[in-house]
Amino acid sequence: MRTDFVVLYERASRQFCDLVAQVGGDQWRAPTPCSEWDVRTLVDHVVRGNLAVLPVLDGIPLADLGRLDIARPDFDVLGGDPLTAVRHSVDVAVEAFARPGVLDTVVHHPVGDMRGRRLAGLCFNDNLVHSWDLAQAIGVDATLDPALVEAAHAFVEPVAEALPTGYFAPAPQVGADPDRQTQLLALLGRDARAWNRSR
Repeated sequence: MRTDFVVLYERASRQFCDLVAQVGGDQWRAPTPCSEWDVRTLVDHVVRGNLAVLPVLDGIPLADLGRLDIARPDFDVLGGDPLTAVRHSVDVAVEAFARPGVLDTVVHHPVGDMRGRRLAGLCFNDNLVHSWDLAQAIGVDATLDPALVEAAHAFVEPVAEALPTGYFAPAPQVGADPDRQTQLLALLGRDARAWNRSR
């Protein structure tokens, strides 16, 4: 039985939207576990990734993807209402993934060509882990949905070592017997303990 990554993607993305709704007016420049990004930059990244789903599923070559407005750093995808922007971007991606046949279509992605189903898995994983990043940054409960964590770990663990260098930070040492969320975060270069100590 195949994992329905589109359903998982939507669940993780809607939870990310819920977290964006909790960002305080003075928190948009707060640091995040992604060392080069503040909260606004993190949300900007997620919105751009969601909006890219449609052209990627349409088969756009990577060179042309890089020429779209959403790939331009000076193009403001959040405007004055980041919450509306992120919700809209999720709607766009969910509708794109729902089109007949796209999950079996080969698409182009920076980590290599893949079928649409695998793209949904990557997008699901990205938005789930960025939910943890955002929760940490704004100081709310960063416990992820255990079912989503299990699905993300099963997706990432077999391929983590094969991802291009620099895609994630090196996996930290997390000690003996870490829980599944800690294991997942470590695979994606995140150490919750180190982040918490830095707060």
